[in-house]
Amino acid sequence: MATGVFISRQVKASWGLPCNQSADGSLWAGKGYEKGLEGQFGHSVAQAVRQALARVRGDRCGRFWIDLEERTVTMMVGDSVDNEVVTEPF
Repeated sequence: MATGVFISRQVKASWGLPCNQSADGSLWAGKGYEKGLEGQFGHSVAQAVRQALARVRGDRCGRFWIDLEERTVTMMVGDSVDNEVVTEPF
């Protein structure tokens, strides 16, 4: 996907379930920080997602989207103003 362009909610919704990675590395399912990813989807999914995030964006925290059917994680990388997006299998 091109960098520096606005990404609509419809496009983001097509990427899967919105999730968050907090500054301490914790993974959260949904939009907030209430439900842990591991508690919602199990240890193996959470570990695979964590590894995919680390491969592509290192220790950067923030939003990502998981698609359990496709087994992909879509994440923002680089500077937030660039809106650069990468999809990685997990």
